[in-house]
Amino acid sequence: MPQGTPKAEYYKQARSQKPRSEVFADIDSWTFEVFEGQTDAYEKIDFTVVLPPLSNRGVQLKGLCFTRAADLLLDRYPSMAQRFVTIASSMCSAYPWSKSADALFATYKNDERDAWFRNTYPARSEKPLVPLADADYVHEHLFTPMPVRQKNIDVLIVARLEACKNLPLLCEAVLVYARKYRPIRTTIVAGRPSGNWKDLTQEEQVELDGIKRVMGDKFDDYLDLTAHIVHRALPHYYSSARVCVLGSLIEGANRSLKEAMSCNTPVICFKDFNSHSRGSDIVFPEGAGLQAPFDTEALADVIHTVLENPDSFTPRQHYLQTRGRERMFNKCLDSIAYFRDALPGYEAGRHGENSWLHEAMKKQYDLKPLEWVYAQSPLVHAVGLSQVESRLAEFLR
Repeated sequence: MPQGTPKAEYYKQARSQKPRSEVFADIDSWTFEVFEGQTDAYEKIDFTVVLPPLSNRGVQLKGLCFTRAADLLLDRYPSMAQRFVTIASSMCSAYPWSKSADALFATYKNDERDAWFRNTYPARSEKPLVPLADADYVHEHLFTPMPVRQKNIDVLIVARLEACKNLPLLCEAVLVYARKYRPIRTTIVAGRPSGNWKDLTQEEQVELDGIKRVMGDKFDDYLDLTAHIVHRALPHYYSSARVCVLGSLIEGANRSLKEAMSCNTPVICFKDFNSHSRGSDIVFPEGAGLQAPFDTEALADVIHTVLENPDSFTPRQHYLQTRGRERMFNKCLDSIAYFRDALPGYEAGRHGENSWLHEAMKKQYDLKPLEWVYAQSPLVHAVGLSQVESRLAEFLR
């Protein structure tokens, strides 16, 4: 559950007549960060170590981590501030609310919104803002095209049963497509860890009922609704799909678009996706997919264009020119002044080749820096407060 109050008007409203400052404030009115006392959300706390704390040639270097629970962890473990530079993540379009983190993930590079933030929140105005659109943590060596006999999913939608995902609207586009062109097969992966449809929240039930109401007697003919797919199996689904479609107008940077592109699957989203937080920044590179007006028939037409012209898109090629985990590693270090000052042999954008890091990583973890970045250590990632605290204890001892 989010902290604050989501502004549902932005879920289905492509444009706003409000002043920009009010829109920015609305976007920042809710966050998916986890704070002390939110015990029901502790199991969702994440902790990712981009670079571990290191010591070499008499130099002590802080590690770099990011988490949605920065304030909670830094308050519980004060020594964490001496061992890590911490980036807070809101997991949505908002700037993180964290007061204790050293830096904040912003969804995009947006000078107007960044200036508004620094003017509105002077206490956090000096914190570096690291754009997640550039700092993309998708593992492009795992999310890679898989060998499939045939692409048996026409449209793939990877989205939770949430109002902001506009799943009933996407289903309407599937029906429009069938009327205008031909029936197509759509798969929705709903991301329910339980793997079943029991114990739905009220919001999930409303969205599921909406999907069923729209599809009516065509549900079984046109739609496969899957509760959950294990993460390691997703590349096969993306590779089996002819296009991956996102229906949101507002959320975070969205992982499914990136994972699909990394698997060389074309993507479609609405032109106004995250337009308020994105400014002039792009959603995905040209050649990776298309954008549609916020209209079911227009969306159906864009889906048809992609399905009929598969050779016009080279998503993975364009995606890897500007995205991927190594670029994220470099972008994060380059965004934070501490590393420019403290890392021996600092050279922007080339930290995977840094000889000091190579020596230090080899001594302490028997890994190269980029082997760490690509999660060849179990210490890289933890989920759930108990696992996170156990992982922190290893770094802080």
